[in-house]
Amino acid sequence: MRNSIGRAFLKAVCAALMLLLQLAAPSVVHAQAGAAGYVKAVIPPAFIRKGAGPLVPAKVGDILVPGTTVVTGDTGKVDLLFADGQQISLGKESTLRIDDYRFDAANPKAGRANISLVNGRMSLVTGAIHTGNPAGLRISAGTGVVSILSKDVTAFVVEVDPDEKRRPGWAAVTVGAISVQTPSGKIAQIAADQFARWRDDDRLLPAQPLAAAPAVLQAQVTASRATVAETNLPVNVQSASVQAALMLSQMKTQGTPSNTTTVALSGQLNMVSGNVVIRSPTGAESQAKIGDTFGPGTTFLTGAKSEVGLLFSEGHYAALSEKSVLRIADSPGAQSATASLGLTEGQLSLVTWANTGEAPTGLTVAVGSAFITINTKGVVAYVVNVDRETKDAGSAAVSAGGISVKTMVGPPVSVSSDKYTSWKPEAPPAPVLALSNAPAALQLAFADTIKGAPANVEVGAEVASLPPTAAGPVTQQPTPVPGQPAQPTAPAPPPVVLDPGAVPPVAPGGGGGCTGSAC
Repeated sequence: MRNSIGRAFLKAVCAALMLLLQLAAPSVVHAQAGAAGYVKAVIPPAFIRKGAGPLVPAKVGDILVPGTTVVTGDTGKVDLLFADGQQISLGKESTLRIDDYRFDAANPKAGRANISLVNGRMSLVTGAIHTGNPAGLRISAGTGVVSILSKDVTAFVVEVDPDEKRRPGWAAVTVGAISVQTPSGKIAQIAADQFARWRDDDRLLPAQPLAAAPAVLQAQVTASRATVAETNLPVNVQSASVQAALMLSQMKTQGTPSNTTTVALSGQLNMVSGNVVIRSPTGAESQAKIGDTFGPGTTFLTGAKSEVGLLFSEGHYAALSEKSVLRIADSPGAQSATASLGLTEGQLSLVTWANTGEAPTGLTVAVGSAFITINTKGVVAYVVNVDRETKDAGSAAVSAGGISVKTMVGPPVSVSSDKYTSWKPEAPPAPVLALSNAPAALQLAFADTIKGAPANVEVGAEVASLPPTAAGPVTQQPTPVPGQPAQPTAPAPPPVVLDPGAVPPVAPGGGGGCTGSAC
């Protein structure tokens, strides 16, 4: 009798938990047998089809099964994470099929997968199926078949266009080595930092150094390095998909920018040092120079010993450090759950004006797997960092004002002035500590923001009041004196009028050059 009561109680608890999950995250796809992976991130338009079913909009947390097709539109992108740790990032106007997939973490040598890129571009990082059973992983790209030659984690980018008469394709490798069998023959090896192209019924050429590739191709490979982590750890698909969907649901219910609250930012560069590349929404790339303007959909990539200063028309200012990648979100009308800014690698320092009205500002920064929102009014200054190895771990330090940090696990954490926190993949933010306990590089990072902030902007007066250290101001507002009225809060600055002729030049010797100005 006692056992029967216990079983009934457990059933009731399980039913209640399932109901809570359905209410909290309606976009979660229920657990399915033979789950291959899940949708980790989406930039619409993007769709999935299971078997012969209809195409439906892809959502974060959607579970993938054998027979699933993933399709992206003209501006779409989808990141997929598989049970064996394999990662695929599908570019715009692309179609991918999961023809077969079987994996058991307890027996990785028995795993197998058959992935077909029908058209478009994908970045792929191998997982435990490849390392445990290399012969079990089959990857096709149009009319070509990719074979992985390296034994350990391998990362490559491949693109095909079957609509053209000779069905051209290309592949580039960032980690490891692959070969490609085409209708015209076999490309025996494409090693790390090499690329090769092919066309049906055309003579094949051996792989060449990536530096010899067209600029557009190089840019696409660079983007793949910045967005795909090199890892092959198995993933609990059911748990990970639920957590991803719950995180998205919590962000919407807690006021984090979602489909309609993303801020469409635009502005102008006021500082360029070293090698800085601007990628337009169409994918075209150019070398950044002082005075260049930018808008939604723009991506910035900085090289070694390089940095760029972004002056936003809304009055915000940002400094992107070396070896970093930052993307300005698309228009709010794009129906995406993206943040206003997306830092996928490196370090970003910001001075922002939060909304002085009743509602909180919609300016949000995606930092790897975390989301940063502003939770105070007035001037807010902070630094965020994404680990270049994992692309998910990161840290945030505040010099003035306050922010909220949200990861895929646990509730948001508030970080106030002179404090910092850090996080790791699939873990809540660490306890908030005094900034003096942060790594030295993080403590000094805010000095770059102060150095580059323009003095001819309304916000410059507030910025000038902040000392050039990460410690920030001792007090952001005067301490109230009993019996005396409180000092009024400074009003928000008017929008900045961007004028190329008024952009201040960079001082000579600024760590890599004075691009776009007379030094």
